[in-house]
Amino acid sequence: MAKINPSPSPFSKDSVHFAESNRQLHYAMKNDPALQATVEAKHPGISKWVAPKKNGKFRTTAMKGSTWHHHPVVGGNLQLVSHEDHKNRHGDYHPKGRNGKRVGGRKTWGGGSSCRK
Repeated sequence: MAKINPSPSPFSKDSVHFAESNRQLHYAMKNDPALQATVEAKHPGISKWVAPKKNGKFRTTAMKGSTWHHHPVVGGNLQLVSHEDHKNRHGDYHPKGRNGKRVGGRKTWGGGSSCRK
């Protein structure tokens, strides 16, 4: 899980959120071998993916087969989840709000779809 708040801004583009999430996961796994083993077992190759590139910058996307999910309730939190699971269980990841419509974290705390790109 990564925390986006206050920096970078919750209203930053997804690419900014994802680069920061990759950075946080890289250092969390680097400092906790047990965490690295657990995450690597769920997402083989993730350690290499989230490591900084030769230019020192972090990738601005999730690894193929995964996605960074904006948590709908806990503001500023992104979770690395299986892309297939996120797609197949969309309703679980995006619960219904007060108006009865599905709500995601990007909408509840991250500025909505207009901030995605």
